[in-house]
Amino acid sequence: MLLIALQHHLSMRGCTQGWIEGIDMFMGKTPVIPTQSSDRSYQGVFFLGSCNQAVMHWAMTVQLTDGERLIVQFNTVLH
Repeated sequence: MLLIALQHHLSMRGCTQGWIEGIDMFMGKTPVIPTQSSDRSYQGVFFLGSCNQAVMHWAMTVQLTDGERLIVQFNTVLH
């Protein structure tokens, strides 16, 4: 399980959708379905594709209800 915590002032804005895309390699857009876990917190479940690269670079985009987008980059490491 991978937990990505976004600390952003969301109390007056909601999260409508999210997706993850590979930065190094295009592997499509993986949807993240957000669910509100508290008045200022959202969580989502997603599945990432497997790759033959030891380190994979990803970008997660979170769409807010006011039209703003948050983009978070992260890496996964194959052991």
